[in-house]
Amino acid sequence: MTEMGSRSLRLCGSGGPFLAALLTAVLLACCSPNARTDPEAASARATPATPAPAPVLAEAKAEWPGLIVQVVEVKRNAGTVSVQLLFANTSQQPFEFGDRFASDPADRDTLADVVLVEPSGLRKYFVLRDRANRPAGSGAVSPLRPGERRPLVVRFPAPPAGTSRITIQIPHVPAIRDVPIS
Repeated sequence: MTEMGSRSLRLCGSGGPFLAALLTAVLLACCSPNARTDPEAASARATPATPAPAPVLAEAKAEWPGLIVQVVEVKRNAGTVSVQLLFANTSQQPFEFGDRFASDPADRDTLADVVLVEPSGLRKYFVLRDRANRPAGSGAVSPLRPGERRPLVVRFPAPPAGTSRITIQIPHVPAIRDVPIS
């Protein structure tokens, strides 16, 4: 056996598998087609992608200065419709929900008085309630700070399957008409 061959055998006999695995990992990392030495590419890989904001289906300004309501999603699911709204406070003052969107004192800080209306105007759908008679959706909503945007959800019974668009009536906000149901 040559001198080189005996060294190779001794290396494998004393931790060689570990060294071989380490060498393989280093070679794969360095020679991989995905390995880049470009600093911008490395920084892009290290930064997780931020999801794009959801598209806005409709928008309306409330009667209070600086409060904007956006409809982000109206989704049918198992006999219900979930409406995701985004409330944006563009004013310099906090916005208290309180009883502004719920007339019953027990529903304070909720969206209990939001209503869905079929395009014909003949059928209205009121917010679903749980067994304790609380409105289904976002509850105990804290004040919106100046500049804050907050998603809130409210759930309704689903209109018939053939109904593909709906009007959303939110107290103190102009009716948001012809919103698609997905």
